[in-house]
Amino acid sequence: MHGKGEGGDALGCDRQPGRPLRCLERGEVCGGDAAHAMTPNLGQGACTAIRDAEALTRAVTCHDALAPALRAYDAERRRSAQRVALGSRTLHRIMSTERSGMRNSLLRLIPS
Repeated sequence: MHGKGEGGDALGCDRQPGRPLRCLERGEVCGGDAAHAMTPNLGQGACTAIRDAEALTRAVTCHDALAPALRAYDAERRRSAQRVALGSRTLHRIMSTERSGMRNSLLRLIPS
């Protein structure tokens, strides 16, 4: 989801995993992959989007104006979502490396 906070105009978003997006600083509402695109390796993209929607709904309900609601939403969700996205990207890099010897050595270190 990605749209203007003031006028409600819908915008497209060509997000790439790992690239920061500063939509909230421009007064836009961002959630899901629009706010933090992630590789599918952890299977957490939809869960993160649902948590974003819930947090945004709560923030808008609890604040009288849009600007403080967006700041509250951002404060609640940004760090957690970025951690999930980073973990997913990291796992993607490890699993898709052409250096399978290094990958396999790392995987052996994981407790079973």
